[in-house]
Amino acid sequence: MVLLLPPIESLLSQLVSSQASPHTVLLLSLPSGSVLVSQSTASQKPWPELPWGDTLSEEDRNKTFAAVGSSCWEASRAAEDDEGTAPKREAERDPLRLQTEYGRTLLQAFGSFLLVLVASHVTPWTVLEHKLKAAEEVLRQPLEQVSIPITNSRNGGGSE
Repeated sequence: MVLLLPPIESLLSQLVSSQASPHTVLLLSLPSGSVLVSQSTASQKPWPELPWGDTLSEEDRNKTFAAVGSSCWEASRAAEDDEGTAPKREAERDPLRLQTEYGRTLLQAFGSFLLVLVASHVTPWTVLEHKLKAAEEVLRQPLEQVSIPITNSRNGGGSE
C-alpha cells in the first residue's frame, strides 16, 4: 500500500484530469536537467510493458513511465468510483491509499518530478507542500513556458 498526501493527490488530479490542459499528464526530469512534458495517456488495458532493457532511449523510457503512471492513476480512481470501495475519507487532508501495483508504478513515474521540485530528498514537508502548490500554478501555463529546460540558469541568470 502506498500513501499519497493530499497536496500530491491534488497535483496528480490536475495532471490527469479531463479538465487539465493537454500537456499536463505528467512531468518527468531528464538526466540533462530539463523537464519533459508527456502528452501520452495510455488508458487502455493491458498497459504497455515497462522497458527494463537498453532498447529504448531515456526519453522514450520516461514517456512510457508517464503513460503507465497516469494510467494507474486513472484506473485506480475509476475502480474506486465503480466499485464504491474507496476508503471513506472524512477530511480532504487524509492521505489517499493506492494498492501496491498502482502505487509502485505511479511513484516510479512521478518521483523524479518531485525531486525536481524539492532538489533534495531531505527537504522538509512544509517546503515540499509549498512547491507542489506552486507547481499547480505552473501547470496552468502554456506548454511553451512549462517545458523550457531548467539548464538555462547555468549561463548567468539563476540564483543559488
